[in-house]
Amino acid sequence: MGRATFSGSSTLHSSPNTTSRSPATRSRWAGPPATHKTDMVTVAPGEAIDVLMVADAPPAHYHMIALANQPPEPDPQIPVFTSRGLIRYAGAATDNNGLPVPMPIMPNQHNTMPSYYFHANLTGLAHPERHRVPMHVDERLFVTLGLGSICRGRNTTCKRRRSPETIVVATMNNVSFAHPKTTALLERYYDGTSKGVYTEDFPVRPPRPFNYTNRALIPPGPLEEELEPTFKATKLKRFKYNTSVEIVFQSTTLMQSDSNPMHLHGYDVFLLAQGLGNFNPKTDTRKFNYHNPQLRNTVQVPRGGWAAVRFLTDNPGMWYLHCHFEFHIIMGMATAFIVEDGPTPETSLPPPPPEFRRCGANGLSQP
Repeated sequence: MGRATFSGSSTLHSSPNTTSRSPATRSRWAGPPATHKTDMVTVAPGEAIDVLMVADAPPAHYHMIALANQPPEPDPQIPVFTSRGLIRYAGAATDNNGLPVPMPIMPNQHNTMPSYYFHANLTGLAHPERHRVPMHVDERLFVTLGLGSICRGRNTTCKRRRSPETIVVATMNNVSFAHPKTTALLERYYDGTSKGVYTEDFPVRPPRPFNYTNRALIPPGPLEEELEPTFKATKLKRFKYNTSVEIVFQSTTLMQSDSNPMHLHGYDVFLLAQGLGNFNPKTDTRKFNYHNPQLRNTVQVPRGGWAAVRFLTDNPGMWYLHCHFEFHIIMGMATAFIVEDGPTPETSLPPPPPEFRRCGANGLSQP
């Protein structure tokens, strides 16, 4: 039995998932969730998966294959390349006894269901000393993930449908995050000088409900044009210390239908459930796993589906929430959560060290 770590890579950003398989082994997930037997592992950007490989095949040479996948057309298509490594059993003949090296059968690059089933079937370790799922909820957020467009330059009106007059951006609840270029958000928050830098009105739901997974929204057209206009802004969300927060992330089909690996800095979150289609609060909450959910800091929101998480805001500071697609971050699929100080020095944000350099209009300044 051997141990291996698979990590999601931004170089495979043509797809949110990389699928790895080898006929030489059987794998057991050995990370935070409970043991899960599988012959295939799918990894999203931002994820690292530890597996124990049971080497019980006849001694020989075997290929291990990694394949990125992506949604089918009409989503934009990016070239997909297959990576492979070689597993050699001790004692196997150098020339593999003249036999061809077996290649595992991989799913089609457009088949995203293996990733969905792999992630959805994982559970956590039910242990009395582990953190327990908050059973009450103080604040709920419903966050849609998709693409939108803004007018170029200072224009306030422009033609839509991917015209040269617009720029495509990534959004959360129709807001595309504007990253400050000359200052640090945490520094401004700590100093109490946030005016003109950010606001604390990140929307807790989309501006209007619609059929979020309607594939007719992918190609440009009148229906998509009505829903996708957005704007750039540095909008944050503030929470009091020790608040129980539930977030339902909903992937949409606005101009694309990719899945989204959402990563929250500073926290691990309980992944209560995942599903396909539009989230239904009346029926889908019955699927929530309160006994042994996964505890993660990156959650794969499935293509054309949703993921529900819950966590307790017990780590004060300012924490970045973003899609782990590098190009989605740059395009604005992000925000930040402010968590206020708790009642004690141990539960409060410490001051920066004396030698810490501050941000200024001309870059870093001396302490």
